[in-house]
Amino acid sequence: MKLTIQPLQRQQPISPLLYGVFFEDINYGGDGGLYAELVANRSFEDVNHQGEDCRTLRWAVPEGTTMAIETQQPRSAHNPHYLHLTGAPCQLHNEGYLGQGFYAKQGESYRLTLILRTPQCDDVAAAFVGADGAIKAQGLCRTAGNGWEKHVLVIPMAEEGQRVWLTLTVNCAWVDFDYVSLMPTSTFKGRENGLRADIAQAIADLKPAFLRFPGGCIVEGRSIDNMYRFRETLGPVEDRRTNWNRWQMDEYQKEGRSSADYFQTYGLGFYEYFQYCEDIGAQPLPILNCGLTCQWHEGIAIPLYDMGPIIQDYLDLIEFATGEADSPMGRIRAQMGHPAPFQLNMIGVGNEQWNEVYFERYEVIHRAVKAKHPQIHLVGCAGWTSSGAEIDAAHAWMRQTSTKPDYSDEHFYKRTSWFYENIDRYARYDPALPQVFVGEYAAHAEEQKGEIQNSLRTALAEAAFLTGVEKAAANVSMTCYAPLLGRIGANQWLPDMIWFDEKGLFLTPNYHVQRLFSTNRGDYLGEVIQQGEGELYTTVSFREDGSIILKAVNPTDAAIPADIALPEAITAAVQVTVLSGQPEDVNSLAEPEKVAPVTSACQAENGLLSWIFAPWSVTILCIQPNE
Repeated sequence: MKLTIQPLQRQQPISPLLYGVFFEDINYGGDGGLYAELVANRSFEDVNHQGEDCRTLRWAVPEGTTMAIETQQPRSAHNPHYLHLTGAPCQLHNEGYLGQGFYAKQGESYRLTLILRTPQCDDVAAAFVGADGAIKAQGLCRTAGNGWEKHVLVIPMAEEGQRVWLTLTVNCAWVDFDYVSLMPTSTFKGRENGLRADIAQAIADLKPAFLRFPGGCIVEGRSIDNMYRFRETLGPVEDRRTNWNRWQMDEYQKEGRSSADYFQTYGLGFYEYFQYCEDIGAQPLPILNCGLTCQWHEGIAIPLYDMGPIIQDYLDLIEFATGEADSPMGRIRAQMGHPAPFQLNMIGVGNEQWNEVYFERYEVIHRAVKAKHPQIHLVGCAGWTSSGAEIDAAHAWMRQTSTKPDYSDEHFYKRTSWFYENIDRYARYDPALPQVFVGEYAAHAEEQKGEIQNSLRTALAEAAFLTGVEKAAANVSMTCYAPLLGRIGANQWLPDMIWFDEKGLFLTPNYHVQRLFSTNRGDYLGEVIQQGEGELYTTVSFREDGSIILKAVNPTDAAIPADIALPEAITAAVQVTVLSGQPEDVNSLAEPEKVAPVTSACQAENGLLSWIFAPWSVTILCIQPNE
């Protein structure tokens, strides 16, 4: 095969936002995952989706202590429930997420925050107890016996604890606990209300241009009360509302698993999302509710005459992120620790909504936002599938409306064959439509047996599709894989890009494809002429520094030798990164690097380069300019 890279024309820039990430609290990806909290049901507010009385989920007491959820004289109107214990002594155990306790790392220190009230001055003993009943670490704090008190205690861990449970003991006749939080001090960037360092770093290593958050379907919710409202996630963490996670529904469970304890503490809120975006250099893409619950289920619509509070959420969000520190919403941001404005250039209006009930709500939101903030780009929904009545109706509306979105959000979870068949999908895109945002996608392998997995086969299909996306740079501005995170043994959705448990994580072949494409994005689209036999999917781009980046996907069992002609007769260093293996290969905690990229170097001589593209591979050739 011969590949001829044409000289750079600088006619088509590639969007700097092309590769980003999408985060949703699904598969215990937020609470119990990215968010570093180790205590489940920390505010004793877990109420199921049917609105029954608060339950003491994930808390237990030994014989001699009794517990009850009460609301008399609560500390906070936002979190009115608290746990009342009686006994002598009063003792309380937290089971951790999924009842598995938590992994305690040797040398780590853990910050325990308690809000409680007792009838007298006494010690609160905190202990980390192993599965064998042995105390691994402990600490004491002294109460004053005078109403609600907040205490912070740092407990160092001198030894490793594979499975550790938090136990609290108070030598009083009774005690009320309103809030119990346990965080490692070594969070990402060391933030007190922080993110789990290994997961947050893995996401940062993708070098995402943007972060879409907080969903997804949890933005829509399953009822008016369950809708995600960003203001409820602001302020002190102990005062934020607890909301049930719409992914706790029985219909999403697999193999008899239960997610009855799956709630949103909102400890990972909009302030934390904006802070994380700033930390990793990603533009924030917040998604707000558009006045609709999930149309796949209840499809409840807030009447158009009652859309004022929904519209105000958009205006308040913009002021919260970009307003001066003395503005009403900017003051809240400043009080939370960030006086300077955050960056905010775009907002998503709803998630996977469709048809007239969505279009008319989008239009009133669009007019209100653009009237006050014309610089803000808005992302509109194109439905939930790649073809059919819903996306056709969305495109028809976008062509004729005077409130056309800046981006059209398209989603598809498809078989690998679909991705190959649709490589040129956006080359034929109607220029009258908004720029494309491929907001959610993932490949499922037809050939795979059993549960859907993140195999190399699926990653290659996604990589081949992305070569077509790059070639359609005139029409596509953003892409992101979904879902981002999956907790092993507790997922509601397959496949997922990063898998983790309470101790560690592994990166999938799909993750490596995303990272290879994201970290090897060019500034201008080039052209490569392909001659000869072989199923090879290629794209070429150029950077401002003169580097040439050739991406090639070989989804076959045959090696493909190629002679590559560069635009000029240059001699240059070439960095080569290859992701390869057998098509059904998957990574795991036991074999985290079974499929992983390997980097090497070679040389282009007088504008010529020979390379053999391995079977079942993604190859990145980065030709460096002459010194």
